[in-house]
Amino acid sequence: MWNLKCTVIPVIIGATGIVMRSLRKNFEDISGKHSIDLLQKTAILGASDIIQKYRKYCSVKLEA
Repeated sequence: MWNLKCTVIPVIIGATGIVMRSLRKNFEDISGKHSIDLLQKTAILGASDIIQKYRKYCSVKLEA
């Protein structure tokens, strides 16, 4: 539509913060500053939030 060329770079981060070995090499292809540590922290905090919400949901359900 706009005749733009793009490259898709997969970024896969597990719930425990595990990243692909090739992530650093892939980030070199992208301009700007990138922090793998920040991505890992975000993934871990997101997983923790999901677990806390689930535990809260289960405890409310058990009390009812």
